[in-house]
Amino acid sequence: MVSPKYPPKGAPAKRRADGLIGEVYVSSPTKDLVAVRWSADDESGTFLYSAEHFARDWELTPTSTSNWKGRAAATALLVIFGTCLYGGLRACESNPASPGPSTSPQHDSAAALADPKALLDKYGAIAAAECSRGADEFVRSVARHGFKWEDVGMFDEKFDEYLTVYVAPGVTTSISDKLFLQDGFGSFKREKLFCTYDTQKKQVLQYWIADSDE
Repeated sequence: MVSPKYPPKGAPAKRRADGLIGEVYVSSPTKDLVAVRWSADDESGTFLYSAEHFARDWELTPTSTSNWKGRAAATALLVIFGTCLYGGLRACESNPASPGPSTSPQHDSAAALADPKALLDKYGAIAAAECSRGADEFVRSVARHGFKWEDVGMFDEKFDEYLTVYVAPGVTTSISDKLFLQDGFGSFKREKLFCTYDTQKKQVLQYWIADSDE
């Protein structure tokens, strides 16, 4: 079985069905998540896909996947060559550069961790996917009767709103208005579900429910 291929973050893409233009916002092999930001006329949004679904519905523009891989490899070679020239031949011989990705952890700056808008731009789609994954378990634990979700799509996208307010360093807050809780009479009432996600520890911190304005 061939492993799914993940497009590079920031790559322009076009939806095959209607030519909608978008840009790869998140490309995460560990989560099997590809998020595409799109805009058309006065509307914009983000689509979440698995790598396989993305490859079926979208194509990278203006070049193919194989071309961007070739450019990435060429760029890596240029970086290695430049490092050798700067550090000297002896340094390169004693410490050969590795063509593979760095295994050292990537840390956001203190300013970025305290900026909810920057966190949303970088981690919003991943936070929404992680919050969606554990939402059913939480709702079952607090619902007195039944519950249902409205229009979550084939990828179970429950969260599509965000709070751009500071909560704690590196923490985002996602919101869903797609939850309906059932009362003792069998009626369903829309509720707002909130979820905080730690972008550095890569884990959901807390869920809670608050009544919507409806």
